[in-house]
Amino acid sequence: MESNIEFAPNVHSTPVCTGTLDLQRIIEELRREFNELKAAEMDALRQEVAELKSRIRTLGTKVTAQSTKEWVNTSWQLVLSDEVGSRCTWTGIRGKECVRDLRITMAMRRAFVEKFGEDDEFEEKTKAFFRSAQDRAKKKAQYAARQNQVLLIAFVLLSSLAKSSVCRVLGPG
Repeated sequence: MESNIEFAPNVHSTPVCTGTLDLQRIIEELRREFNELKAAEMDALRQEVAELKSRIRTLGTKVTAQSTKEWVNTSWQLVLSDEVGSRCTWTGIRGKECVRDLRITMAMRRAFVEKFGEDDEFEEKTKAFFRSAQDRAKKKAQYAARQNQVLLIAFVLLSSLAKSSVCRVLGPG
């Protein structure tokens, strides 16, 4: 499949390439480059997955929880925040993200099985974790707001004490 293609003269009067292009050779080169790129991407993806699995296994040994519920909750809290968790569900219903088929979930399940020898409770405890994530996020926000109020009250009290101390030192003005 050869085609004779002549390129139009360049306006900058640089040398112009004319001649026959072997389209089949170009297609083969493109396929080879694509396959090399695809192989490189797949290798990078495999490496990323292996790294993730390693981190999850490490996570499984670092989480010292004795109960399955505590282990699942602690593990998920190390991976994502309650704000993110409140936007996820096990099955992805009501427009929320599905966590059931994520690589992190599969790796956690494996670590759970290594620690507890079964995976019957993993799904149940994970569902409960995501169901209560919104409440946890709301409670954390309320706690932070109360802490800010306490700090504001303390600042106002300290400011008024400082002013009264200054007035006593300087005397009536």
